[in-house]
Amino acid sequence: MKISDKLRFSLFNRGMDEMFLKKGPSLDQMIDEFLLARLSERYSPHTIRSYEVILHKFSDFLGGSRTRFASVGISDIRRFLGSLNGVSDKTVLNHHIALSSLWSWAVENGYTDEQIVQKTKTPRYTKRRIIPFSAEEFRKIYRACRTDRDRAIVMVLVDSGLRASELTNLVVEDWQNGVLQIRQAKGKKSRAVPISQQTEKALFRQLGCRRIREGGIVGGAALFASSLSGKPLCYDTLRSLLDRLEKYSSVRGVHAHRFRHTFAITFLRNGGDIYTLKRILGHSTLTMVQNYLDIVQSDVIAAHQKASPVVNWQIGK
Repeated sequence: MKISDKLRFSLFNRGMDEMFLKKGPSLDQMIDEFLLARLSERYSPHTIRSYEVILHKFSDFLGGSRTRFASVGISDIRRFLGSLNGVSDKTVLNHHIALSSLWSWAVENGYTDEQIVQKTKTPRYTKRRIIPFSAEEFRKIYRACRTDRDRAIVMVLVDSGLRASELTNLVVEDWQNGVLQIRQAKGKKSRAVPISQQTEKALFRQLGCRRIREGGIVGGAALFASSLSGKPLCYDTLRSLLDRLEKYSSVRGVHAHRFRHTFAITFLRNGGDIYTLKRILGHSTLTMVQNYLDIVQSDVIAAHQKASPVVNWQIGK
């Protein structure tokens, strides 16, 4: 069942007429209303799914469907965030962001007057060090691929810097003349991303391997399809593929965003400029691109220290 269908079914069964009773809506009802609103606003399925998982986990923490939205206080938010043991700081921050989004929406739509989540301190989060794949690591990942489809996927990821959701949303018509048209990008901004001839050949090969059944080609219009179900590739299937490649390649940290980091850093190392990189990656500002540039510049400094004539000739010692 699709996310939208599940939400509408849930809202119907819980009786939205209760929303207008004096006791007020339940927390679960507010969550489903919020998710339905985000769905109508064309948020990505991945974002909506993330909100759904986090917010219903919060509801379960407070006792489930009997909890009234109006009864939730700041202490409940703090207790919930404090209960998230064994997870990364980034995961705790994501939970805080999801809760804050729900309450901001509730304030905007007149369900409450107070944004209680913003009164809690934002969890600290130290950004992970950006470590791209080396050429040898990527070769190991490539060799671990079992099918032409898998090889095409990793080549597109490392050759374009696409986000996972952007890759899974691609349809065949988005690929024309060496360019991928990204129509469902973050922030609803479309952009054109070039790919190499080698990657185009990989795409041709994987499309040629797609089986044809009654009613059309397996996977339909999607550029990538699941090799098992024949359905268009989804985020969970992509995640499973990358987990499998990590296992069989013996390369740690195989995830879609690391391919994106690898593309960006290699692009700059090979002489690409930050403004072109910004357009290819789809960033609205140069802030993130500057992080990549800082890494490349540190490479230059390290290389100079290693190759400097003054250092090697031991001048001035």
